[in-house]
Amino acid sequence: MSVMDGAVKSTFEQQLNVLQERLNWLVIGLRITLLFFVILVEVVPYFQHYRMLDKWHSLSPFFRFGCYIALFLIQYFIGRKIIYTRISAEEVSLAADGPPGMLGDYNASTHLQGELIGVILDLMIRDETNGRHSIDDVMRKMMERYSGEKGFISSDIERLITELFGCDTHSFFTGHISGNKSIDFNKYLRLIGLRFTMSWKNVLDSNGKQIPDPRVYAWQRPNEMAITLGIIDPESCWGKAGLHTGDKIISINKKPIHSREDFWQTIRTLHMGDNLLMELETISGPKQITVVVSGYKQPELHIEQLQESSEKQKKLLVQWMSGD
Repeated sequence: MSVMDGAVKSTFEQQLNVLQERLNWLVIGLRITLLFFVILVEVVPYFQHYRMLDKWHSLSPFFRFGCYIALFLIQYFIGRKIIYTRISAEEVSLAADGPPGMLGDYNASTHLQGELIGVILDLMIRDETNGRHSIDDVMRKMMERYSGEKGFISSDIERLITELFGCDTHSFFTGHISGNKSIDFNKYLRLIGLRFTMSWKNVLDSNGKQIPDPRVYAWQRPNEMAITLGIIDPESCWGKAGLHTGDKIISINKKPIHSREDFWQTIRTLHMGDNLLMELETISGPKQITVVVSGYKQPELHIEQLQESSEKQKKLLVQWMSGD
């Protein structure tokens, strides 16, 4: 089994590297194409006259180059959209037992996702059955049908919920479990007369000072000497600097990094505003990237009751809060 696990993990790593390389080369290709277009539009009129290009060159250079800058900005955001995309719950579940880096520049908890999805399905079942049934009934039936050697997949759960309660969860499963759409939590909290608000706040230490962004990690693949970088959030100071999961760390501030311990000794001593010169080996070649260490934010949630709730919403809330 251990040999099989190693082979599977090796395959996952290879697939991840190939996918990451394709995405990065796609973004590079977009940039090269745009640059070639700009050069072509600006240079061709000196050798060959075309009516449309002549009209374009009759405009102010400030206007023309302003348009080029806008095109590059559009390309930048398209590139980020290509590389930094949402990840489905099924992909997170698969990555939970896989090698580091399967989610690219993201990190996610399959346990937290499972808890949230379970709560939403529970609310949907309670609403559909007017409080007569809950997710507990699904779990009991799952134990009967799928315990032992026989496993199950997402569609089995969807069919079981429909079979037991007539509850149509197809759009939820396709959108939020196999798909990667964001969940409108208030849509489901309203079923029991609740709503939530969220705000983002700086993470502070006990003295009220901002904490340096820790959303980065390192690991070492089996039978490899190189230390590999991992990014937890592309919006971290590490991601914004241009670092990506899978980059090989050569040195930090000219100090060679030979082990994870070397990496963490450097990270643990960081302060706000520090500059780190990172020498890396990336899929596009050697790079030197400077990271300016900044703070980071975390969400703060508040859940409250709706001012006007129906009798059904109030009843379901009481049942849900009591665990019935």
